[in-house]
This record gives sequence, C-alpha cells and structure tokens, in this order.
Amino acid sequence: MKAVYTLLSLAILVGCSEQTSKVSVVEDFWAAVSTQDLEAAKLVISNPEKAQFLEGLKGKLDRDNYEILAPTEDGVNVVFYSECFTDVAHPTFITEVGGEPKVDLQRTMMASFKATAQRQRTKQYCHDFADQPMQGKINGETWKAHHLNRAVYDFGTKKSEEMKIVSEACQDEWCNGLNSPALLINLDLSVSGGNFDSQNNITVFTPPGSNEVISEGSYRVSSTTEGKTKLEISFQEDESNTVSGFIHY
Repeated sequence: MKAVYTLLSLAILVGCSEQTSKVSVVEDFWAAVSTQDLEAAKLVISNPEKAQFLEGLKGKLDRDNYEILAPTEDGVNVVFYSECFTDVAHPTFITEVGGEPKVDLQRTMMASFKATAQRQRTKQYCHDFADQPMQGKINGETWKAHHLNRAVYDFGTKKSEEMKIVSEACQDEWCNGLNSPALLINLDLSVSGGNFDSQNNITVFTPPGSNEVISEGSYRVSSTTEGKTKLEISFQEDESNTVSGFIHY
C-alpha cells in the first residue's frame, strides 16, 4: 500500500510540475510579445522561424493589461484588459517539442484574432485629446498643423473632396508638392466623432510617396462660438508617430 501512495504522490508532483512549466512558458511568451523581444519569443514557441509574425504588436499589448489564468488540458488561459474595450480571454495553446512545452503560435494567434473580433468598445473616445493646437511627432520629427486644406476634384460624372491637415503653407489649392508630412482625413465629420476603425481613419502622407494608414485613434467634432468647426484628433502609433490636439476650419 505504501508503494501505491508513493507512486500516486510522484504522479501528482509530475502533474504539478508540468502545469507549472506550461504557465512559465506562457508568462515568458507574453512578456516577449509585449516587449517585442523576438529572440526571447523564439525560445518558447514551437516554430521559432515564425517569430517575425509577432512584429507590429508593440503598443497593442502592455505587460500590465493581461493576466495569466489557470492551465487547461492543452494550454493556459489568459485574459486581456483594456480601458476602451470589453475584456478578452482566450487560451495560449501549448504543444511539446523534444519533451518540452512550447507555445503553438498559429493556434494561439488564431484564437486571439477570433476573441479580439468579438470585443466591444466601452468608450466613445478611447484616446484623450490634448487641449492644444494639433501637434506631435511624425517619423520621429516634430510636427505641427498649419491648416486644414479642402480641395474638390471634379471627375465630370462625380466630385470628390479631399481633406488634409498640412504643416506648411500650400503653393496651390490641392496642396501638392509638400515637403513635410500631412494627415489625409478619411473621417465622418457629420457626427460628433468617435474612434478610428477600418472605415474612419487617417493616412499619414510623407513626401514623396509614403502612406501609412492609422486605424487606432480617436476624433471629435464640435463647433466654435465663431461658427467654425473644431476637429480634434488623437493617436499614438508608436513613440515616433503621435499627434494630439485641435484645428479649426
């Protein structure tokens, strides 16, 4: 009977050790993702050659806004918190490679994308607006709005209005030939604003031909006592690309 108890105790210890190892691997994985340490990520995922897939997640995950939960049969549950969205929980899947637990990157990312797609906004404006004339950094360089330019393109059968916020005086009505970055506006300005998404966003144009769509940010539309429109924009793509403030037009 004593031998039976000994074997049972060993089985429990092994099971606990395996669960602890799984949790440790998951902790290391998300720490590596949040800090964009791809070399550290390679050590804990089952397919290290896919680590580059994790690039671009910086700024979308901070170490303080997620919590490692209990292990499951095939992984470890993790919950992600946000001030602007409902909580998201999904498993980080674990597989064995050479007898060691590793994160199954493909299954984990698929679970993450599915869970993220189901989250809901909890605030009309997720990003705070600085009470200042619109300014910030673009491509690491100081940027300050000069004016909002509106130009109408007449294609005969239809007309299209282009709105861009520029940081210099324009030489023509379309503000072509810019030397500095501009914000191309693709926002519904008929409402009081909201958060950027796939349909309401801005494009950072950097001469001579670089365009980067910004789909994480907020905008607000109101009227001034002088009868002008006040447009506020706030976004932080990364430390080198962040703008907040207002402009009147």
